[in-house]
Amino acid sequence: MRALFIPLLLTLTLLVTACGGGDSNDAANDDSGLPAGIAGNGSGDAGDDATTAPDDATTADGEAPVGAASGATSAAPTATATQARMLSLPTGTPRPTSTPFPTATPLPIPPTATEDTRQPTEAPSLEATVEVISTHVYRNVEAGSAIIFGEVQNMSDVPATGVIVSARLFNANGDRVGRGESEAVGKTVMNPGDVAGFSIIVTFDGGTYVEWSSEELVADHNFTSEDIVAAYTPELSISDDQLVPPATGFDFVDVAGNLTNDSSETLTFVQVGATAYDAAGNVISVDSFVTTEPLAPGATIPFTVEFSRGRLKDFPASYAFVVEGLAGE
Repeated sequence: MRALFIPLLLTLTLLVTACGGGDSNDAANDDSGLPAGIAGNGSGDAGDDATTAPDDATTADGEAPVGAASGATSAAPTATATQARMLSLPTGTPRPTSTPFPTATPLPIPPTATEDTRQPTEAPSLEATVEVISTHVYRNVEAGSAIIFGEVQNMSDVPATGVIVSARLFNANGDRVGRGESEAVGKTVMNPGDVAGFSIIVTFDGGTYVEWSSEELVADHNFTSEDIVAAYTPELSISDDQLVPPATGFDFVDVAGNLTNDSSETLTFVQVGATAYDAAGNVISVDSFVTTEPLAPGATIPFTVEFSRGRLKDFPASYAFVVEGLAGE
């Protein structure tokens, strides 16, 4: 505060001195003199303004010039540029303008998910499905044996290899009393839709024949191998087949015919599965013919299947075959 007061006091002293003791000629010659028309304690500036009096218009006794007497009120003196600079105080440093924060860019709104109404395409299963489609039980109480005949089918669209049908027998209390299993007779490889017979010889848990109340049969298969599927071929045909009656009382009904290799490869293993049905369509016997004699392309051999497992003494109402051969060694 004291630092500001001292320069101000000096400035006021200079102003008083300039107004009271200044020479009229010096004031007239000062480029920064007061403008014309301003009274100044017996001295005045005779500037270039046309409304002011000449330099010698001021009287020696300090009377006001003629131009100044015409107005009742004199205009207030205006500070010159030099005096204004002397009176001016230091200007404070302006406060810095704050930088506005950037406007946040709104995040994009993800599009609303639309419901997918497309139905998924079901991929084809690589696992075959096999099912038991019929069963018929043959009981021989005198011999103390039982055989479960039936048929199994490949229900899938891929081949199945090594098909097995397992059976379990239960008494009225739910206790298992017997079991057994059979392969699909005459078929190592069951292609889609193939049907083959089976015959399960029951083994009783107690070692002797007992009656049972229910059976549980389950069909399964080994892992399908492309190599096995490619090795086996169903390209064989049967001709001149017929039923043959038992030759003696100890024999059973046979079915005989001729087997031809219709493929372009020599077959080293050939089998024929035969299924016999009664008039109601029940499976009453299943058996097979197998040979390992090489069978050249186009060659024909005779075969005979004996229906011994059903102990058939009379002709069945009908029968069916399945055939396959193994190419190569």
